[in-house]
Amino acid sequence: LSVSADGRRLYYSKRTESNRHGSRVNDIYVLDLPEPHSKKKAKEKRLTRDLRAKDPAISPDGTTIAAIVNGDGTNQVVLLDREGKLLRQLTQAAHGTQYYKPSWSPDGRALLLGVFRGLSRDIALLEVETGEERLLAVSPADERDPCFIPGEEAILFSSDRSGIFNLYRLDLGRNELTQVTNVVGGAFYP
Repeated sequence: LSVSADGRRLYYSKRTESNRHGSRVNDIYVLDLPEPHSKKKAKEKRLTRDLRAKDPAISPDGTTIAAIVNGDGTNQVVLLDREGKLLRQLTQAAHGTQYYKPSWSPDGRALLLGVFRGLSRDIALLEVETGEERLLAVSPADERDPCFIPGEEAILFSSDRSGIFNLYRLDLGRNELTQVTNVVGGAFYP
């Protein structure tokens, strides 16, 4: 689920009805919310058709949707316009690569992603202009659910490096990692 900056649109993926091949795949939808105290109902609109897309994230300026598209067991990161039209593919990932939960930088120049290439999930930064990918958090542990901390040059993410999923803060300028939570049941989706 991704919420527009004005709080009026919710972007999400859901499994579609069977297509002409009898398959049910994920596509991107938007739910336009009415003004507060309005008697109008929320209106759902399907943005893509048979794209096999998940994890939409609307850009800070509301013009672009980043999403993960699946094909042949491999994910790619794509950009769509706000009507669901494919603008371009950002990655050329090797077979078996899985991406998760893109999160835009406040300036709209980069995306944070979870990435899995067969051993564990790590955190990557993907430059929107160039498609260049840089790993930020790499370990034998499972790192996931990254997001930028507004107003700081830092990110938050969840990791099970202590044996239990907790939240960690990574200062991007100093490359300094700090554990933020210490829970016994697991902390996710900061």
